Amino acid sequence: MDVWRMALYGGAFVFALRSLTTLMTTHRNRQLRQLEHEQALAEQARAKEKAEQKAAEKAAKKQRAGVR
Repeated sequence: MDVWRMALYGGAFVFALRSLTTLMTTHRNRQLRQLEHEQALAEQARAKEKAEQKAAEKAAKKQRAGVR
């Protein structure tokens, strides 16, 4: 009976360990995807800000040229 009990607990341990590693891997992958998404959004925001700044500089340059 003790051998069967050890085998059962051993199997349960292996199953729990596999489940834990799967859970941790899934969490890591989700975190990486979220980080990539946040970085892409930040990059888009920087590009938009740069384009707006360039347009503002162009408008200011045009206005200065019209004043002279």
